[in-house]
Parts: sequence; structure tokens; C-alpha cells
Amino acid sequence: MEARVSKESASDKVGKRYRIRVLEGDRDRFFDQSWTAIDVEMDGQVYRFELEKAFWTTCPEFRDGKTGPQLIRDWLERHNVPLTWPPSSPPKVRLEPVPASKGRFRILP
Repeated sequence: MEARVSKESASDKVGKRYRIRVLEGDRDRFFDQSWTAIDVEMDGQVYRFELEKAFWTTCPEFRDGKTGPQLIRDWLERHNVPLTWPPSSPPKVRLEPVPASKGRFRILP
């Protein structure tokens, strides 16, 4: 599925926390409402991301933590995905469900 990158700062500023946002239809198709977290493969490593309650209502995204490593931002940098962009034109990435794995996805540039 196609997903968009978002962040907590203006589009022309490098952000501190980055997020991966999925379309509501993809959320409903590929995610189970009983999940409180998902596992995401990035470059062969698996990381856990909590799903906030708003994921199921107004904000279908998972994000870097408030503290600790900024996994999404670091992955974006390693894959030369822009950390800034023109207004209303965030970069896109691919998020694929891992076959036979509940709640596990793989992110690709």
C-alpha cells in the first residue's frame, strides 16, 4: 500500500518526529482493530510501533516515539527520502504486510 510521510513541523523544516500515514481504506483493509501496536521491518530489523486510539478514528498513522531513537526519520535519511518538502506534497513510501504475520509490515522507499 502507498503511505505518506508526515511530521510535527512545517513542511520546509526538518522535523524531530516523523510519521507514516496510511489511507483510511488501507487501514480498514490491512489493520485489525484489536491491535494496539504493529511490528515494522526496516532494513531487515523489526521495530514495534504503538497505535494510538486516534489511529482508528481521525489519524491513521504510526510515529517515532517522543523519546529514544527516531527510527522513521533515520530510515528516511538512509534511503534518501526528503525530510522537507513543498506544502501539501509529502513524500510517499510503500508499506507492505508481511505474509503469514499478523500485525507485521515492511516499509520500502
